[in-house]
Amino acid sequence: MLRDAVADIRQAVSREEAARRRRLHQKEALRRSDEYLWCVEDTLEDRAQPLPESLVTEIARFVHPYSRRLARQARLGAREGDTTRVLDVLFDVQERIQERIEPAPAHPATAEALAG
Repeated sequence: MLRDAVADIRQAVSREEAARRRRLHQKEALRRSDEYLWCVEDTLEDRAQPLPESLVTEIARFVHPYSRRLARQARLGAREGDTTRVLDVLFDVQERIQERIEPAPAHPATAEALAG
């Protein structure tokens, strides 16, 4: 019986650790998309130059795992000089990332304190 309890605890800890790593990964992706947004917005405000091809390639590679269609739209928008389309793509990707972020489970003691 004790062996089963220990195995259950280990499995629960392992699942929680995996969920924590997924949350951290998604939060990092959200931070990265924010950085791309700032770069594109700065370029849009300057209006002097189109987006650098290296930035567009980097953005498309970042977006691709979330949506191939959005990655194509980002490249097409940059080719056509439509920087706002690239911004739209990044906002869409941010929404997808936020949907994937799992909320951290509440600690049982915290849940009891809030309920009582």
